[in-house]
Amino acid sequence: MMRLAPFIFVTLAFAGRLAADPMLSPEEVAFRNTLAIKKAMVLAEHYLRVDETQKAVELLEDQVPKVVSDPAFMNLLQTAYRSHVKGLTLRGQAAQAQRYEQRLAILDPEQRGSVKPREPLKIEVKTGIDDALPNFAERGPDLKGEIKGVAQKAVVTPGLIAADSVRGPDLLGKVQPSAKVVRFQKEDPQDNPFDDANQRSPVFRTSVEKNMAAHYLAKADEEYGKERYAQAKQFYDQAYQADRETLEAYRERYAYCLLFDAMTALNGLPTREKASADNRQAEFQQSLSKLQKQIQSAMSLSPKLQGQGQTALKEIDNRQLGSLTLAVPVQHLGKNPQGWHVSESSHFRIFHNQPAEYVEKAAQIAERTRVAMSRRWFGTDTEVWNPKCELVLHATASDYSALTKVPASSPGHSRIESDPATHRVIGRRMDLRVDNPHLLEAVLPHETTHVVLAGRFGPHAVPRWADEGIAVLSEPAYKLEQHRKNLLKAIEEKQGIFGLAELMRLTDYPEPRKLEIFYAQSVTLMAHLETMKGPHVLVEFVRDGLKDGYDVALQRHYQLNFQSLSTAWWQDLTARQVASAARN
Repeated sequence: MMRLAPFIFVTLAFAGRLAADPMLSPEEVAFRNTLAIKKAMVLAEHYLRVDETQKAVELLEDQVPKVVSDPAFMNLLQTAYRSHVKGLTLRGQAAQAQRYEQRLAILDPEQRGSVKPREPLKIEVKTGIDDALPNFAERGPDLKGEIKGVAQKAVVTPGLIAADSVRGPDLLGKVQPSAKVVRFQKEDPQDNPFDDANQRSPVFRTSVEKNMAAHYLAKADEEYGKERYAQAKQFYDQAYQADRETLEAYRERYAYCLLFDAMTALNGLPTREKASADNRQAEFQQSLSKLQKQIQSAMSLSPKLQGQGQTALKEIDNRQLGSLTLAVPVQHLGKNPQGWHVSESSHFRIFHNQPAEYVEKAAQIAERTRVAMSRRWFGTDTEVWNPKCELVLHATASDYSALTKVPASSPGHSRIESDPATHRVIGRRMDLRVDNPHLLEAVLPHETTHVVLAGRFGPHAVPRWADEGIAVLSEPAYKLEQHRKNLLKAIEEKQGIFGLAELMRLTDYPEPRKLEIFYAQSVTLMAHLETMKGPHVLVEFVRDGLKDGYDVALQRHYQLNFQSLSTAWWQDLTARQVASAARN
């Protein structure tokens, strides 16, 4: 066997020269290329057996430009990459191992995180509470004047929420904003997914990714033609992982496969009651959340599927909310001495001067959001709110600002009071402006989600990036899309963004000039993490991150380090940008 290797190597080199001869027919070129590939595979297998992984990898990569569709070759290349990464890692050559690990991730996206993560940058941040956040005007002439700050939250110290809150919101304490701001160290390029140093070689992208994508697209089209849409989806997924630009011409088919696969899975799920009886409620909610993301992806790829997609999303909402698709009773208690009308639902006490129909609609949305977000993120909605959450509906921006001392440009905010000894939430309040056109659609669900999250992370406050990121996910899909566009525009304009380790270590909001980027990064990151392993794994990741550090929690729950997470997140962002551009 040892004497055979030089003979094969010489033959390969000779075949390569003949393949380039312009006098050869296309058929002869194809045949000789195939012969060279097969012989290279034989020699590569020998190199792998004798643990010469570098030679095996180099030999196979030389043949990649000749490969059109050869699953056996691609499987062998994956094996060679895995063996080479393992050897490099054992020898302490982490940088080289990571380079080949990234190439392996193109062929097999599940293979990530095998290199030990680097030690994270130590940053100690001390800052005060900034309760009144600035606001941003949306870009675009049709959105001019719309306030972006629905994702705003204020936290107060104990004792500011009156015990007898039925007397009226004017008796509650005022929140004074802090003048302190956070200053950050320069971000590490390895922690920044948009840094040029973290982009793969364009030479390798041309030689490997496009050939891999062509292979998977051919298989996908074959399955699609046979109406085996679930199998076609798997090949389209692999084509996207190999070369995200290649799906541009296939997005309609890919979208149909995504929607078909999601609807099939949805039809196969048990009822919410059955899942609860089998003690599988958390798994049930995680499955619904995953299907929701998949349907939204299909709709973004193909406008033709909007109608069917919306129908499917409504069915998911109905399954998530269960019995709360029925009306929630609301009691109207009359006017208090301070002139506020007081109404109550199961978990909210509402102060207002609005028509009963409007208040009942607000109560329905608040109660439904409370249940949906509790089940989505924690798998249960059994938490008791005692006392009830106060919901103050201010008629105008000036009324809102006069009572809360928060700028009139803000659409609303939430306030939480906790017992400093037990960390139990003992007061919840939301102040919202009725004159904001997006109050019921976006602001109320957003702030209700903040209240749902409060007190659910033990002795720790919810990290701002997680708190705001999750809250924005309760809003309509177009809000998330707007944040994504804002982030991509900021990157294009060379604005400074946060490294992921830096973002996760924030203990409060950043300085005003970086707030828009902070919101955009937070929500797109949370959406990406939720898509990866579902909402409940994400919550456990945040809990463990607060306790043990996010680098440890990333390895534990996602088998990633900051750099590999950055790469995957960046790919997701750019893929959605391509899909959005194609749709428009």
